Amino acid sequence: GRESLKNKIRVLLAKKIIPSADGIRVVSERIKNSLITYFPSILISKISVLPLFYDMGRFINGIPSFDLHDKYPNHSFIILSASRLSKEKNIVMAIKAMEKVVKKHAQTMLLIIGSGPELNNLKLQVAKYKLQDNVVFEPWTNDIISYYKTSDVFILTSNYEGGARAPAEAISSGLPVVMTDVPPAGELIINNVNGFIIDVDDADKMSEKIIELVSDKDKHLKFRENSLRMAEGFITKETYFKLYYKALADAAASANA
Repeated sequence: GRESLKNKIRVLLAKKIIPSADGIRVVSERIKNSLITYFPSILISKISVLPLFYDMGRFINGIPSFDLHDKYPNHSFIILSASRLSKEKNIVMAIKAMEKVVKKHAQTMLLIIGSGPELNNLKLQVAKYKLQDNVVFEPWTNDIISYYKTSDVFILTSNYEGGARAPAEAISSGLPVVMTDVPPAGELIINNVNGFIIDVDDADKMSEKIIELVSDKDKHLKFRENSLRMAEGFITKETYFKLYYKALADAAASANA
């Protein structure tokens, strides 16, 4: 709510609408728990947890059309960030983290995929930290699978998320994920299993964990294997729609009770 007038209005609407709803669908246990905390009058039975549906088969089975290591041969380890370039995504944090990563591993590169209002500011930050040889910007692409499949780690630096899709796509492509403690941290990304979860805006910790993955090849490989194993457990489209229908039916029954 502190970020913009639009968000302030959304918060005011939420305070009015949420308590009066007959059914509430959330995408994570974390959001469910936050609603219970902020709105103690809500019946827990009204809240159904149904994560976003991810068609992960196309990432698990996808074949890349090119290899980033061929495209950027001077960099031995490629860190991928793919998101809208806006303030809440806090890409500045990734650039700050790279300053320390590069001092330890000079051949490491951060590849930022996306567009948005922060692009010019981010380029100024890259110049400020003298990272022009280690941070590269590319516009959004429809061939995101090739980027996931041929980079070495995915990072997410958001200050908040409702339920980010990119980490799910990343682990389905066999990538470790280093991300801030926002959804789906703790659910799709398990700390020290298929990635690392760090505090919001903690650039020092992000650089530390990236360096750990660059330095420890066995851990990096293990995280890759664990990511794919986690992705293979996603629910099917058929199961998803059954659960979605049940949530709607329960809400209708509650309204008619």
